[in-house]
Amino acid sequence: MSINLPIPAAFTLYAKLWLLSAVLTLLPAVGWSQEYTVTNLGTLGGSTSTAYAVNNNGQVVGSANVTGNAHADPFLYSNGVMTNVWKGGTKYGATAVAINDDGHFVVNHNLDTNGDTESYFWDGTLLTDLGTGGATSMNASDMVVGNSIMGRSSLDNYWVYANGKLDRSPGYTHPGAGNAWAWSVNNDGVIAGMCNDGVPLSYSWGCVFGPNVSYDLQNLVAGEFPPIAIRSDNTTCSIDQNNSFAIWSNTGTEMVDFSLDYGVWCNGLDDYGDAVGGYLPTSSESVALIYDPLNGERDLDQLAEHSHSFPLFIVQNAVAISDTGYIAANCQYTWLHHTVEQHACLLTPNPAPILGNNILQLAKVKPHCEICKRDLVPEAKSLPESLERLSLEERNRVRKTVEEIDEHLKAAFDDKQISASQAGLLLHQSEMVLKAIGVGLP
Repeated sequence: MSINLPIPAAFTLYAKLWLLSAVLTLLPAVGWSQEYTVTNLGTLGGSTSTAYAVNNNGQVVGSANVTGNAHADPFLYSNGVMTNVWKGGTKYGATAVAINDDGHFVVNHNLDTNGDTESYFWDGTLLTDLGTGGATSMNASDMVVGNSIMGRSSLDNYWVYANGKLDRSPGYTHPGAGNAWAWSVNNDGVIAGMCNDGVPLSYSWGCVFGPNVSYDLQNLVAGEFPPIAIRSDNTTCSIDQNNSFAIWSNTGTEMVDFSLDYGVWCNGLDDYGDAVGGYLPTSSESVALIYDPLNGERDLDQLAEHSHSFPLFIVQNAVAISDTGYIAANCQYTWLHHTVEQHACLLTPNPAPILGNNILQLAKVKPHCEICKRDLVPEAKSLPESLERLSLEERNRVRKTVEEIDEHLKAAFDDKQISASQAGLLLHQSEMVLKAIGVGLP
């Protein structure tokens, strides 16, 4: 790309970051326009902010430095505004770590510099103290999970807050485990985490447990990272024993496993086959990554729309993805006066390019799919690059095209020309296009 900037040094810095992501072996986008727009969420007056979670409404929570950078307070980003949601004073900082679609969230307040925390639940009206321990995840029913101590003592264990009550000895545990740590919970109350045999400093393994559910991740060995995210069908993702990106089935078998030069990790899943995380191509700079069953792994920064004005940015780590396609990430911003800062950022999906690009990709990975070549590709190419400012006539035209795409996807699946995961991903993306142009058009 060609940018004529007044300060060559600033461009040099950005060029290095851009080329860093360009040399990755990840698959590039196959279509004609960018799939995401990126919003800088800013800070609370300081120089840094960090995103932790996003919901289906595009609300983001995390932590951000206050003026003077004395500490970081938890924030809620909603409707274009970042708000400090910590009402009490804090010396060591606090972080909002999870949010659901009702806008309820949980905050971990740092009590000291030793990692001791106290967790709080916000239901939109009241702030409830959950006691000492670090919350890690919550679901749509306001069930919160966390851990008493983030260590490896035989006394460590996970806890559950549900129906207004805190349970430090939950009723369901994993057979064979003396204790467990919780890292993520889905809407059925199934937890992904780490299990331990109860012996101090002994080995631990990835496991999934909950109501009528209990299994181990079968290839993880001593000292591995836990499954970080879990979706509604109990599929999880993690880093496996080779520092590889791994997705695990709901029986604990490894379905996806790939590695890159310096390590790759998964941070989040949606219910339709997308997973996000990051990749470390050097010892110091990370690049955000997205995986799906059509494209495999791709550099997320290359799918984002980059403006030709300051601040320049690179999407460095994607931390969560919602079922509506929003991605919470952390971006490195380079300002005109050479200052480089990390800010939380929100990636908003552009549904028509995503659907169109993925149909073109489907035709590439399924060369024998006659329906793909004959019907789906021409329909994909007729989609607009943007769904903004369309007339009623144009929206109706898009709706008709998407309805035809849906019919052809179902026919291709019924004829065994495409897989269930590919059909499911694309049908979901076509639904996102219809929502974007307005439901119930005449």
